[in-house]
Amino acid sequence: MAWTLLKIQTISLIGIDHGYYTDIPWEKMKNYHSIPFPKGVDQKSKEFKKAYPTIYNPYFNCYCKQDPIFVYFSNALKEFCKRKSRTVKTINATEGGVIFGDGIECMTFENFLNNYKR
Repeated sequence: MAWTLLKIQTISLIGIDHGYYTDIPWEKMKNYHSIPFPKGVDQKSKEFKKAYPTIYNPYFNCYCKQDPIFVYFSNALKEFCKRKSRTVKTINATEGGVIFGDGIECMTFENFLNNYKR
């Protein structure tokens, strides 16, 4: 929307992390979305780890857990950022989470404000 409708060329993401920090218990994650948390599934199984991965963010040196909804949302956003116009810059200034990769720069919000003052 920022790029296509508002014609903004530098987009900053804040408050969008598409994950849960590792100190949040798996059982509490079910409170964030209306999908049922799987009962009786071994949390150490490869199936569980695939559906609920833990991702390391090297830009902000943190780990985040994801549920299937966040996996879907973040994969779609990352794919869009890879394919968007080269003239549009997407910056993750959330300072955490799993939104990083091709087409996404990461920096602190303070650095974003200092580097992109108008």
